[in-house]
Amino acid sequence: MCPLNSTGGEMCSGGTPGSKPLCVSATQCQKICKVDCPGVELQQGRPACYNEGRSCCNQECIGGCTANNSSHCTACRHFDYYGICVEKCPGHLFNYLDRRCVSNDECQAQPPPLTPYETPPKHWKFVRNELTLINVCVLDCPKDYEEKEVALNRFECHRCVGPCERTCEGGNIESIQKLQSYRDCTHIKGSLEIQIQNGANVVKELEDNLGMVEEIEGYLKIARSYPVMSLNFFKKLRVIRGRDLETNKFALVVLDNQNLMELWDWDKRDKNLSLTIEQGRMFFHFNPKLCYDHIEKLANVTNFTEGPTDTEAPKSSNGDKAACNITPIKATATAHRWGTIISWERFNHYDPRALLSYLIFYKETKDQNVTIYDGRDACGGDGWKMEDVENKDANVALPTNMTAAEPSSPDLYNSAGNQVDSHVTQILTSLKPFTQYAYYVRTYTIATERSGAQSPIQYFITLPSTPSVPRELSARPLSSSDLEISWKPPQTPNGNVTHYYIVGVWERDDPAILAQRNYCNKQTTPSPVLPGESTTVQPSQTKTTITPSNKPANDSSPGGKPRVPGLDDEECECNKKNTNNEDAKQKENNRQIEIDFENALQNVVYVKRTPVVESGYPVDEGFNRRRREVGGGAEPVFPSHNVVGGAENVFPSHNVTVGESNKTNQYIIIPSPEGNKTTSDGVFERFEFVVYGATSFIVRNLSHYAKYNIDVQACRETVPNESFDSANSNCSTKSMVTRRTMSKDGVDTIDSTKFKVEFVNNSWFAEWEAPPAPNGLILAYKVDIVRQDKAKYVSTHEPCISKLDYDREKRYEIPLDVLPSPGNYSIRVRVISLAGDGPWSDKLYFVVQKETLSTMEWIFICLLVLLVLVVISLLIIYYRREHRRPPAINPSVNPEYIPVYKKDSWEVIRSRVTILDELGNGSFGLVCKGLIKDFRSVAEHPCAIKLVNEHATDRERAEFLNEASVMKAFDTHHVVKLFGVVSEGNPTLVIMELMAGGDLKNYLRSCRPDAEIETDRSPPTLKRILQMSAEIFLGK
Repeated sequence: MCPLNSTGGEMCSGGTPGSKPLCVSATQCQKICKVDCPGVELQQGRPACYNEGRSCCNQECIGGCTANNSSHCTACRHFDYYGICVEKCPGHLFNYLDRRCVSNDECQAQPPPLTPYETPPKHWKFVRNELTLINVCVLDCPKDYEEKEVALNRFECHRCVGPCERTCEGGNIESIQKLQSYRDCTHIKGSLEIQIQNGANVVKELEDNLGMVEEIEGYLKIARSYPVMSLNFFKKLRVIRGRDLETNKFALVVLDNQNLMELWDWDKRDKNLSLTIEQGRMFFHFNPKLCYDHIEKLANVTNFTEGPTDTEAPKSSNGDKAACNITPIKATATAHRWGTIISWERFNHYDPRALLSYLIFYKETKDQNVTIYDGRDACGGDGWKMEDVENKDANVALPTNMTAAEPSSPDLYNSAGNQVDSHVTQILTSLKPFTQYAYYVRTYTIATERSGAQSPIQYFITLPSTPSVPRELSARPLSSSDLEISWKPPQTPNGNVTHYYIVGVWERDDPAILAQRNYCNKQTTPSPVLPGESTTVQPSQTKTTITPSNKPANDSSPGGKPRVPGLDDEECECNKKNTNNEDAKQKENNRQIEIDFENALQNVVYVKRTPVVESGYPVDEGFNRRRREVGGGAEPVFPSHNVVGGAENVFPSHNVTVGESNKTNQYIIIPSPEGNKTTSDGVFERFEFVVYGATSFIVRNLSHYAKYNIDVQACRETVPNESFDSANSNCSTKSMVTRRTMSKDGVDTIDSTKFKVEFVNNSWFAEWEAPPAPNGLILAYKVDIVRQDKAKYVSTHEPCISKLDYDREKRYEIPLDVLPSPGNYSIRVRVISLAGDGPWSDKLYFVVQKETLSTMEWIFICLLVLLVLVVISLLIIYYRREHRRPPAINPSVNPEYIPVYKKDSWEVIRSRVTILDELGNGSFGLVCKGLIKDFRSVAEHPCAIKLVNEHATDRERAEFLNEASVMKAFDTHHVVKLFGVVSEGNPTLVIMELMAGGDLKNYLRSCRPDAEIETDRSPPTLKRILQMSAEIFLGK
């Protein structure tokens, strides 16, 4: 929150009209230039200035300066040339980190950045761009340049002649950090060993850092690298020279890689890129998922005259846990809005109990060139997801007339005796709409099984869905009647977004805000909604993708979900992503025990006696039931049904581009007459538009300083065969923003022809009419009154009246203190609307006359005076008649009986009183100005002090104190208050309230026009005289 001023308004400005205030904290505003500084483009940052924003800095300065030259900048916009800011470095210097100009020696002397201990250090070097002729100091040479050591520890970047060649020393790669040091290496000087057991995104790092390697002088060894599933990361490897051999014999060693399934995909590899092993043999051991045919294929490609021997590549330790006899099966995909149905042919395995489940692998892809093992990581994170489909036919019952060793018929029956369907289907959910996926289906068998099935990689596109809301919706006022609406396309279009539906409604200002506060006391107008302040409403689009990593660890479903080959083997130490490996292994062992027990049971039950003739030979082979032991020389029980050819693609082969419009890139606007509503003068109260091919739109004919609520929806095109519910959801949720148009000049002006001032009942009143179409609501009015015939007159009061108060009285009464004396005055009025203060109206002049009494008033005064005289005369006569008595003796009072004053709470210590100037004489003595200390929480309070005459008698002192005692009973605003009494010591003091204006008699004399001392006081009016009389009466 930016700081606020005393009235609650924004203290910081926004730099441009209508923009948000800029500040760096809750107490400090951002520095903004108060003058236009030319020569700086907007994308290069704000201009710099100094002298509190009143003077521009040099164009090369940024952030401020102390003087207008390039050597006094706080920071440089481009480059620092030894304390001087320049646009570019001189030709003999080098650009260092895009901020400094350094020499060649300074470039070479820069310290290298910190690197891991096994990573070779980098050196700073210079490179000259031949196109721009700019010298740059870099750590890494740019593309098409290579590093060369021109002197001891001095390096330069030279353009390559042909493809760049970078030679790196061989070594043992055991970590990602070590692997990254081989980035862009093309030739390995020595041998290369790879042994990475764990890590994140290992295969991707291998592709990024070893994908450029073309030649290895020594041998290549890949050992115990559990995440590796193929060697496709060597994309450009051409030759292994074998000048240094492993154990002096082997040039290629592939050892103990538990998840390696493929060497190279020779079909996808560049046909012009051959692989040659010049010297040495191949060594393959303990690669349980690498089928032997891949090794034979490598031997043929590398032109080995003799293939690897059983000692170099035994079949017993390569592919011993993989189904290498793969039968192709057909699979199809049917896309729906809620997911996709995958259907494939059931694999007729000779022993359905060995088939544990089917695995569906799928991933998002933009192109249709996906391979099974390219980029695959056994630890996951390669984009492939898996769906495990249990084989419900594992408990298929064999016909009673068959033994376990006989071939089965094509028709299978489950344990309930029902015939099994020839196809398997599975629904994939939680897929992204309008997205292309690659998928394939493969079988998952027990570890000792050599046969399996797999479909080729195919593709499907999910159906479109509801787009997400348009992003960064904003509305910018261009004028008092135009708004520019702009937005960005949805983050997830979920289809082909073709148009946008715009609706705007004029939200009229609620007059109820006028009663919320008095806008004269706090004239902070409601700030308009800024462009960035928008409210976006969007539905919850949280999706959950089911992957092997988020399945429950304790799966209690019948049969359980087996472990995934190549993804969750117990040997793969991939940050413990798979926690149920032991459970999966135990389930596989249990399944093998069940198969062995069933085999033994069937061999005992279904064995028949063989009829024997005299020669001892069986009569008919058809009656012979042989044992169903696999590997015992018997033929397979079930015939082999090979599926010829692969499945066809469900969708045509083309690239999917999301978000392109099938319309032309034209700015097409289609108004909606049914949804538009205008006022009588053509101003929009509601508007609707459909916009094609644009992400901004200007709405015109809007009301001035009006608040519009604007909704924007993104709509996609519908596709054939789309369901009714899906077609009705082709538009997104509304994205909303509220914005005002600019204020209009002149509409907040008071009409001077309907502005008047009149004098009624001894008071002045001003009347005017409110503007018919102001900028929003009118909050209050400001009134400015100036005396024209007195140059030194300064109005200290700017009257203000709220809109509610003016509407209640229908006029404005000018306060008396604004018109202190007769003279020539002018008055003008301005409107305070939601847009701020409007312009002043034209001045209206009026004259305040001296107050004179009318004839009737004089007659009334004279009669009143005569009546008072008559009454007084009658009272005097009556008094004299009633009190006419003989003269009485006037006894004197004994001084011994004079009442004595008693001290009370009014007593003040004499040390607390300080006597200052003399003010005058009273009936008993002097009256002085003074100070009383520590009175009413004030250190020195001014007061008036009465002092009794030094020669006063005791009676006079007693009467002096008696007068003070009488004043103790008065407590009214119109009578002088008693502060205290000093009765002890001489002289006796009475402390009273100090009247700065003097007594009433002298005040009235100073108000005369012919007073000796000229003051600004004017004679009191009749109303003032009557008021003073009433106050005197109240203080009697």
